[in-house]
Amino acid sequence: MIITIYDGQDRCSASPRGVFHFECAPQVGELIEFEDATLTVTRAWHTPAMQHPGAKYAILVDSIGAEKVTSPRETSGVKY
Repeated sequence: MIITIYDGQDRCSASPRGVFHFECAPQVGELIEFEDATLTVTRAWHTPAMQHPGAKYAILVDSIGAEKVTSPRETSGVKY
């Protein structure tokens, strides 16, 4: 699944960090590894855009205070 990762404390002020491939969509509260840091998904939402190619799902993470440790899920390393 192609997912856009946004980094910030809320959806309005978050900045996009890229579009990545995940085997399945991370859920709120789940840990992911991104750029050598473990981040918690704070929000997840569907982004329906039938006319445009690209990600149809987005997650919000907050990298402030992120720890650099191993996590249970990693992105596949494929950036779109």
